[in-house]
Amino acid sequence: MTVFTDSSFTNAVTVNTLLVVEQMVYVSVLMQTVDNYALKVVNLYTSASNRSTDVKYYLLQNGCPNTALGNFLFKTIWNGQFTEARFQMKMAKISGSDVIYLFADLVLCNNSCTPNCNSRSTSDQSYDTTVNMRFQFNSASSNLGSFSMKWALSSLLLPLILMTIM
Repeated sequence: MTVFTDSSFTNAVTVNTLLVVEQMVYVSVLMQTVDNYALKVVNLYTSASNRSTDVKYYLLQNGCPNTALGNFLFKTIWNGQFTEARFQMKMAKISGSDVIYLFADLVLCNNSCTPNCNSRSTSDQSYDTTVNMRFQFNSASSNLGSFSMKWALSSLLLPLILMTIM
C-alpha cells in the first residue's frame, strides 16, 4: 500500500512528507506479477490505534464506499478489476489522537471481482481469507493541521501465496 500526493500516482508520501488536514491523497494497493487475478480491497478504514478493539472509521466496507462520506471525502478509482486498487481520500484527523492508522483488508480473485455497490447483498458477502495492510500517520508537530507519514507494511508475499482464490 502506497499513498501519493498527486492524482497521477507518481509522488509517493515519505516519512518527511507533510500532509495537511483536508489535503487530497491517493492510495494505491498493488500486487505485482500475478496474471489472471484481480485485487479487491474489501475494507479500508482508519483508526487512532492499531488495536482491533478501537473505533474504526470505514472509508470502504464490503468493497463499497461509505455513502455517508460522499465523493468529496472518499472515492474509489479502481477496485477488483486489476492487480491494483486505487482510491482518493481527503486527509482527516481523529479527535484526541496524533496518530492515524490506515488499514486495508484484501482478497485475491480470479480475473475480476468488481463490487456491486448498488445491491444490498454486499453486506452478506464473506471471504475465506483476507490480508491486512497498515499505514501509520504520525503528527508532524503540535500543529493539528499537518501530518508526517510514517508507514509500516506487513509482509504480503507469503499470505498472498497462501490465499484461497475466490
